[in-house]
Amino acid sequence: AYAPWRSPLAISLYLLLTFLVLFVIFWQYRSRQRIIKHTHDEILQSQQQTELALNSSKSGVWEVDIAAHWIKQQRLKHELGYKTLPQKFNFDDFCALIHPDDKRKVLHDWHLFITQKNAQQWQVTYRLQHANGNWLWYHDIGKVIETNEQGYPTRLAGIYTNITEQRATAQQAAVLGEAFSQINDWLLILDSQLTPFSVNNSFAEAFSIQTIPAKLELKRFLAALGKKQYVDFINILKSLQPKQNWRGDAYIKTKINPSHPIHISITAVAKDSNVVSYYVVVISDLTEQKRAENELRYLANYDPLTKLPNRSLMYQKISHAIKDADTHASLVALLFIDLDKFKPVNDSFGHAVGDQLLCDITYRMNSMLDKNAIVGRQSGDEFLLLIKNLDSPQSLSNLVRSLTEELAKRVVINDFAINISASVGVALYPFDADTTDELIRNADIAMMHAKQSGRNGFKFFTEQMNNQITQKLLLENALKDAYKDDLFFNNYQPIVNNKSKKIKGVELLMRWQHQAELISPAVFIPIAEETGLIDVLTEQALTRALEDLAPLFKANPRFYLSLNLSPVHILKSNLTERLLLILNQHHIKPVQLRLEITENTLLDDKNKAAKQLQALRNAGFKLLLDDFGTGYSSLTYLSQFPIDVIKIDQSFVRNIGQDSNNESIIKTIHTLAENLDLYCIAEGVETIEQIRFLNSIGCDDLQGYYFAKPTTAEILISDAYIQALLEKLQTT
Repeated sequence: AYAPWRSPLAISLYLLLTFLVLFVIFWQYRSRQRIIKHTHDEILQSQQQTELALNSSKSGVWEVDIAAHWIKQQRLKHELGYKTLPQKFNFDDFCALIHPDDKRKVLHDWHLFITQKNAQQWQVTYRLQHANGNWLWYHDIGKVIETNEQGYPTRLAGIYTNITEQRATAQQAAVLGEAFSQINDWLLILDSQLTPFSVNNSFAEAFSIQTIPAKLELKRFLAALGKKQYVDFINILKSLQPKQNWRGDAYIKTKINPSHPIHISITAVAKDSNVVSYYVVVISDLTEQKRAENELRYLANYDPLTKLPNRSLMYQKISHAIKDADTHASLVALLFIDLDKFKPVNDSFGHAVGDQLLCDITYRMNSMLDKNAIVGRQSGDEFLLLIKNLDSPQSLSNLVRSLTEELAKRVVINDFAINISASVGVALYPFDADTTDELIRNADIAMMHAKQSGRNGFKFFTEQMNNQITQKLLLENALKDAYKDDLFFNNYQPIVNNKSKKIKGVELLMRWQHQAELISPAVFIPIAEETGLIDVLTEQALTRALEDLAPLFKANPRFYLSLNLSPVHILKSNLTERLLLILNQHHIKPVQLRLEITENTLLDDKNKAAKQLQALRNAGFKLLLDDFGTGYSSLTYLSQFPIDVIKIDQSFVRNIGQDSNNESIIKTIHTLAENLDLYCIAEGVETIEQIRFLNSIGCDDLQGYYFAKPTTAEILISDAYIQALLEKLQTT
């Protein structure tokens, strides 16, 4: 007999209990490890997003401790080439890197700043020395984050931006202006009395005269025309009306040539429409033009930059290769090569660097090919590669793979390190096409699929690709029919103020139902932009909205509608007039319409975008920068364009309470907006925790599913809906 605590049953129970305890401990350990890994991954992702936003705008963060006399920043190692220096080091050592011409002013302004009570923002532009001896321009913006008891700043944090390229661009513009003043065309400027007072160097040299205005005599200039032409010329000048232009050809005798064929252009310049202020006479020597006409014979078949066969000549060569393939029963391959993100290279480094890059790519491609391959330039950054007498598809795959790898290598041009890649589409004759046009088209289709797959790769043409293009064309046709039949409808999502507990406005969201299925705006909006329908669709949606929301506009003059603009709208010269016309028809003021733009809206033509946005601002519209922080140049846009409101992207709002770094980004955006006299609207608000955080930093304008999902106008203007929304506001 066993004692009860030593019986086999008791021992079995002991073992079972021990196993259960160990299993629970192991299960808790596994759960903690998963939570730690998940948190680490989220922190790493947020850090990568922040670094991408800063690096893409050539910016970074810095921090200064005035009391401890140190500065912490990343540019010393990553941008200035000081690999051995720590990120945190003595402030005096940092000042030693400042350009001598800038150091005195920087230190003087710095001393005034740190000895000023309640100082808020520090801003300075200066040069720092690179490890290789070059000087780089920086613009620093900082904010006091800690003060002592007396109110003097003790710690600062801010953002630095490398503006070396902007400075270089400004200097280049000055050089180009000087070069323009010395153009080869002969330039003569006459006042309203036909008295010459200015000529350029080319004119003075051609007629052997001084450029001092007091010594200029019109008859001496024009005697070379001959008596009859001189009289005709004077009569033409006197007959010109303000802002009118006249053009004509003539022959003239100069010191350079006894018989110049010339082209004369006269413009009557007027400050107003009634009186001519002066005449601008531009004389062009047609001798060079005739020489250029001879060169056109070459340009008709070859690209002048890369010296490659152009589109027309390549078409002939492809057609000839197809005929040879039919005769010898061989294969022909056509590669359609499109460079990835070539436009940013032109925008960032200039077209001269872009041209050099195209020449470098041409040289590298030709160096890889044999006599059976011909490279041609299809258009700006597109190339065609024709391969005759192809051995096998496998050898073609190896060649295409080697080609993409070669084009993805870094190139250094004028001290600029450029990383670029290519998307390649491949089509084979006779498998993929029967004619030259089909072969080019199918290679182009394959290239587009390669680009959509992530760029820097290649795709062989398949019939499925053709079907996808066909589906897109069908959707384009359906889109056009839907516009004609007015099948689009609007949804609206409220924008509320959590402090005043009021509904401030709504955002207009365009919707389309096709074949009993809602088509995503992410699908049909790009198609509408490509087909040129986006502007009329937007005007159609705006007209619907003003009719739908008329009771709300009438009841509350402060109520506004937020409308999204696409890049196509910004390129329309009459955008402001069209919007004002629609608003006037519905007796709505411009202040009641807010216009939302994204960073992509501003990329194509920054100068034109700036003028367009300023015209909208002058007309009374408020401008919102949507999806802030998700693009590449947000800080630059805030300084260059007349933005009134920043919309914090929902990707940041969604991680409130889960990611402290993400919350810091939101705080920084809100602080930046306050410093620029802007305010923020937070998108994608879905939880009470997000609302409390946004309230704590002073961001009171909110939009998201927590308050309301997008809905129809009928529901939106109903008393029950508005009352429910106001009651929900009171509970936050």
